[in-house]
Amino acid sequence: MYGNIGIILSRKKQIEKGIEYEKKALALKGYPNEARYRVLIHLDIFDSYLKLGDLSKAQLHLDSAIEGNKSLNNIAVSVLVANSKGVYYNAIKDIPKALDAYEESYRLK
Repeated sequence: MYGNIGIILSRKKQIEKGIEYEKKALALKGYPNEARYRVLIHLDIFDSYLKLGDLSKAQLHLDSAIEGNKSLNNIAVSVLVANSKGVYYNAIKDIPKALDAYEESYRLK
């Protein structure tokens, strides 16, 4: 619930408020597919911080998504994580790493 509210608020350009709700979603425990959901929420928060231009906070949530994805066996989520790495590296102008990440995403499909 909180995650969905956060996504909608971010889409309505209320990004900071959206991040607050998504962080509330991260605090919840005991729901089905929790590990997968947490990775997706971290990716949403990553995207929001990227839109705000806060690359250090974006990186923290990308790193959390990468770490959480290690325990999953979900190709779709792995593709999203790899693609997000490409987006991050592109944002910091590390084009070789961005290309590597995008190629990783492509290989996972």
